[in-house]
Amino acid sequence: MEFLDIMSEQFESIYSDEELDSQTITITFDDIAKIIEFANMPLPELLLDIFRTGKSYGIAPIEENVVIQFLNIYDIMSDDIFYPHFIKQMKKGIIFANDLGDDLYFYGEGKDGIGIYVVEGTVGDYYNYAIKLADTFEDLFIRGIGIDALIKRY
Repeated sequence: MEFLDIMSEQFESIYSDEELDSQTITITFDDIAKIIEFANMPLPELLLDIFRTGKSYGIAPIEENVVIQFLNIYDIMSDDIFYPHFIKQMKKGIIFANDLGDDLYFYGEGKDGIGIYVVEGTVGDYYNYAIKLADTFEDLFIRGIGIDALIKRY
């Protein structure tokens, strides 16, 4: 499965194929098991498929100045400044991307239920300040549901 081939036409890649291929890392079965354990909840198959590719996709809604930069598994499980606070507060979920700035995208259980959220990384109160974009990865990244909420945020 190639994520860029199935993503909504409302998104475009910010990287060339050559740039993506040059950044690809090897992901093992154990890595996938570790990220699921790290999230403390089942993760969507589409997200796991993205992780399995070992690519750090960067996408943006067409003609918008909004970026979703997917993180690799090792970055997600690192001791980054935001993650310990996120894990302590949220209990279930993972930060899977950022906007190449202060905003974080996470999949988890927020105030509006399980789904994909965006929140400023420095806010400190991820639960109450996160904005839900979509219920599922398929909704946002394949069907384009939630793109308007994403664009409105910026």
